[in-house]
Amino acid sequence: MKSPVPKPKRPPVDEDAVVKQCIRKLCEELPAYGYRRIQVMLRRRYKLACEP
Repeated sequence: MKSPVPKPKRPPVDEDAVVKQCIRKLCEELPAYGYRRIQVMLRRRYKLACEP
């Protein structure tokens, strides 16, 4: 009986990649903004809701 062939491991999927990209873009454009203002801008520009 043959031993089972191990499946290749997939790299982990980053579900928040789009949000992270938007945050980085806003931080580059608005370096003086803190996390609270960035959160507001995420909602205004990208219609993203931030969950606690």
